[in-house]
Amino acid sequence: MSKEQRTNSATGEKRFTPLKITSQECLNLIIKLRMDFSQSQIIEQVWGVRKDGSEAWIKAYAEYKDVIETLE
Repeated sequence: MSKEQRTNSATGEKRFTPLKITSQECLNLIIKLRMDFSQSQIIEQVWGVRKDGSEAWIKAYAEYKDVIETLE
């Protein structure tokens, strides 16, 4: 598990983004942002990384996809 995906020891729930929010909190945030922003813009705003192919971007993108797969 990456540093970005912390596990709450009491519940065993994964945490996402540098804010360490739950997957449901992250999903709610993404849903709101999707109305006005592209996928790349959301990742840049929520995870704080730019789309540049770096390891940080790849991890953020993977987290984004993990969270939104419940929508698809």
